[in-house]
Amino acid sequence: MVVVKKTEEATLLQTILHESNTEVFSIDAKSLRIYKANPAALTNLQYSLKELRQLSLRDFLHGEDEVAFLVQCVLLQRGEKKRARLNTFFHRKDGSTYPVEIRLFLSTHKDKPLIIVIANNDAGVREASRLAMEHSESDLAEESKRSREQLSTLAANVESVKEQERLAIAREIHDALGGNLTAVKMGLSWLAHHLPPDHADLLEKTEYLDSVIDQTLDAAHRITSNIRPEIIDFGIVPAIEWQLKRFTKSFAIPATFTSSHKKIQLDSDASIAVFRIVQEALTNIARHARASNVIVRLKKDKDALRLDIIDNGIGPLSANSIDQTKSFGILGMTERATALGGTLSVLVAPGGGTCISLQLPPPRRNRRSK
Repeated sequence: MVVVKKTEEATLLQTILHESNTEVFSIDAKSLRIYKANPAALTNLQYSLKELRQLSLRDFLHGEDEVAFLVQCVLLQRGEKKRARLNTFFHRKDGSTYPVEIRLFLSTHKDKPLIIVIANNDAGVREASRLAMEHSESDLAEESKRSREQLSTLAANVESVKEQERLAIAREIHDALGGNLTAVKMGLSWLAHHLPPDHADLLEKTEYLDSVIDQTLDAAHRITSNIRPEIIDFGIVPAIEWQLKRFTKSFAIPATFTSSHKKIQLDSDASIAVFRIVQEALTNIARHARASNVIVRLKKDKDALRLDIIDNGIGPLSANSIDQTKSFGILGMTERATALGGTLSVLVAPGGGTCISLQLPPPRRNRRSK
């Protein structure tokens, strides 16, 4: 029996991966950014490892396959699957495509969750992909539809839980902390009125504590507003107006808002999603865009709702590109849109800058309100 030491096993494994014609990737389970890739992957995709590390595996997939890929990643992370498989096409750097069969596994490295991706693109897979495209288009379309619906349901559940938690925390801060501070303030006021007039030092101390309580109440109100602004309950139009005023006050960037109607009725899910998308977009603009002006347009007709957030900054194709934020702010906005059956696009605005465009379909009658 031949005994192989762990160091020798690791060296052997590295050699196999280096010499294999099969593409192997390890990607960050949270951001889905590429962490490592073997030489076969670099050769086939025509990218250097440095370039690949700035990208996500999603960047090489078609739109519908990207959705299916996201669903499989979510199921792996939730523990609902131990492995997953997907037939798709990869896009090379030169724009050409080739069919691959990818297999996904959840792993860890230094306590960091990773997804291992093994992509086969041999002749057998090419033939299988060709036959699948010729003879199973309806099955693929149905699978893609199911994947989109599953992703939409997962995203909706996640956002629902998040908003319920925000609402509970905001109420706890407002009711418990705010109530207790108010009681302390009233007690301190009573104490100040009953102190002997010749104890100036004690009166000064009570005045100081009273001002600290006022500052704490203001901080609690500010935290509550950030977690779950009460203005949302008054409608999406005043909520966006309020958010833009805060944005201009905080960052000195002028913002213009226009709406097709003074009042736009949305259910709770849609209202919160639209507000959060505006909030996240403004945060991205403040952090990355270097913009001097922002325009927000909201339009609703009988068929759909459209929201456009436009800035005149350096644009999504700059150094601070969409690739760098795709797995964070942009991904969060996309998930909110998907949860409502809508779409979110990030485009270059006319004249430069960025345009984030949200389109939502008419509300479903059976959509549950929070």
